[in-house]
Amino acid sequence: MLVITMSDPALSDLPENLAVCLTILRRLSELCQDLVNHTTSPLQTKNLILKVHDVTAAFHHLITSNVDRSCQAAIEEHLAAEAEKLASVLATLLRSLRVFSP
Repeated sequence: MLVITMSDPALSDLPENLAVCLTILRRLSELCQDLVNHTTSPLQTKNLILKVHDVTAAFHHLITSNVDRSCQAAIEEHLAAEAEKLASVLATLLRSLRVFSP
């Protein structure tokens, strides 16, 4: 939803969708801290935290990237590419989390 609201300036849901994303990222960071405290495998923990960092970096890049606002197609194309990158790092993180699932 965040990408959709970023693509259309007429939509007023951007602050709300951004807040939801930031809440999720904050919770993800808290889970990483818990993981560090409760895991016996430092290498797996480090790799997982690096993947979380990749997610936050991709999100930061999505939010702060310069978008050519000359036409709607350029905006949508840019945001779609950024959303695809974010989805890719999220998928990688989810695959890594399967190791820790009961």
